[in-house]
Amino acid sequence: MLLGTEQLLQELRRVLDVGQLSTHVFLRQ
Repeated sequence: MLLGTEQLLQELRRVLDVGQLSTHVFLRQ
């Protein structure tokens, strides 16, 4: 369970980072 949770958290972090980047670029345009 812990390992799965760690992976899920990392995936969420990655998705959030990508979302922030795309949102930032989108707002810039």
